Amino acid sequence: MLAKQAPSYLTSGKSLGRLGNSHPSIVPYQVFATADCHIIPAVENDARFRRFCEVAGISQLAADERFAINRERVLNRELLIPKIEKLKRAQPSNDL
Repeated sequence: MLAKQAPSYLTSGKSLGRLGNSHPSIVPYQVFATADCHIIPAVENDARFRRFCEVAGISQLAADERFAINRERVLNRELLIPKIEKLKRAQPSNDL
């Protein structure tokens, strides 16, 4: 249950806190509501983030330097996630 949290704490001494269903070191990697259900994009690298944005019709996010690489996406999680949530909430899951 603590496969990511425990090593992070043991190496950094910092608690990750509660993350719900999101991943501590990969962004986006969590549940998003769509118009008709939920999706879980597991976008584990930068190339897949660009492809996810292309397919999801949000290419402007992949072009934003704050989100271009995973390290920046993790640091800017609070900015990125609401943008994805807002854009995806209006689309049916089959479109994604």
